[in-house]
Amino acid sequence: MPSSHVQQIPAIINYVCAVSPRTVLDVGVGFGKYGVLVREYMEIWHFRYAPSEWMLRIDGIEAFPDYINDLHRFIYSKVYTSEALTVMKDMEDLAYELILAIDILEHFDKEQGVRFVRECRRVGRNTLISTPRHFSEQPAVFGNEYEIHKTGWSSPEMETLGAKQFIDDSFSLIAVF
Repeated sequence: MPSSHVQQIPAIINYVCAVSPRTVLDVGVGFGKYGVLVREYMEIWHFRYAPSEWMLRIDGIEAFPDYINDLHRFIYSKVYTSEALTVMKDMEDLAYELILAIDILEHFDKEQGVRFVRECRRVGRNTLISTPRHFSEQPAVFGNEYEIHKTGWSSPEMETLGAKQFIDDSFSLIAVF
């Protein structure tokens, strides 16, 4: 669904603030929550309220164009409406200081997921990936085939792909690359 567990928000936003990126790529923007939160804590908290004062580039990728609305167009610098692997293959190495992939990895099959993590690591200096700690079935919510859950992921799998640390969360596996 175009949302995620509320419990993981503080851990993710604390990580974002610690990294203090100037460029962010939010993959699978969904409802736009993380774009809003990054904009709030990285701009508003630095007294940059007017969009003309904003210093961060926050781009997003969303495969399901029906999710995109005026909120996204306001908060994000640019939103790509295509599949993540398609968009990312044309991006330069280390194009972003931080990539957020919140509750998207479970929507790939294993082969695509491995490719996705590799692309994130190529395109981003830092990558934070959150995925449900336990696999659960999910259908094509809101008529969106991209919402189907296909895989579950473990800490050892993430370590094999290069995860350097994990952020403690009881609902989600949050890996930092």
